[in-house]
Amino acid sequence: MFEIFVKVYEYFIFFYATSLILSYLVLAIFSFIAINKYKSYNTDIDDEELLNSNLAPGISVIAPAFNEEKTIIINVKSLLTLNYPLFEVIIVNDGSKDSTLDLLIEEFDLVEAPFAYVEKIKSKPYK
Repeated sequence: MFEIFVKVYEYFIFFYATSLILSYLVLAIFSFIAINKYKSYNTDIDDEELLNSNLAPGISVIAPAFNEEKTIIINVKSLLTLNYPLFEVIIVNDGSKDSTLDLLIEEFDLVEAPFAYVEKIKSKPYK
């Protein structure tokens, strides 16, 4: 009786492992076909056509800058070289203790703009 149970168990393991290997083989074949189909997709899209399209949405690039006086100018200039039709760069200077804000004001001729802000939560003054 025990020998029959062992034989059944052996066959079960054999068929389970075989079916698992075959299913992985089928998945590998389908993946290979999909990758080849993706590679053969037309990649000759003209970037200029996409960049000049009126349908390209505007984006905002938000970069934090806390005590970044050594690299802030290079970082902002790097962000401003994006090859995109409509974008804005927002630098968030959250209470730097160094001259990060002063360097930005000096380099990019920033001026303070009036901003209508309704304070709902009491906080420290901001610039």
